[in-house]
Amino acid sequence: MMNHDRLLTGKRILVVDDMESVCKQIARQLRQLGATDIELANSGSQALSMLATGRFDLVLADWYMPGMDGLELTRRIQQDRDQAGIPVVMVSSESRAELISRALDSGVQAYITKPFNKTSLGSALAPVITS
Repeated sequence: MMNHDRLLTGKRILVVDDMESVCKQIARQLRQLGATDIELANSGSQALSMLATGRFDLVLADWYMPGMDGLELTRRIQQDRDQAGIPVVMVSSESRAELISRALDSGVQAYITKPFNKTSLGSALAPVITS
């Protein structure tokens, strides 16, 4: 098994989830993978505002959020000339294969089913970060 403890060193990451406790839990696991520059957003619209003011290397977004969901956030990021190259990873409790396929078809770089641990998070993010 690969050690991903330094996987995210030097990366600026945006975590988007309407539940603050989930944002904090994901941030804690990202820190265990070497991340130190982590911003939290509680909605898709807040995430877009934050993306407009600074460069991020990675976005982790929940699928189901009030207002703008994770798929719409992904579409908006891809349509923005300055943000189109930022990989988006969907983090969701949704585990139905057809919906995961839909998310991946919409341009999400990886899909992580909640709940997850540091090891599975690192394994899912490694190909996204190193590509």
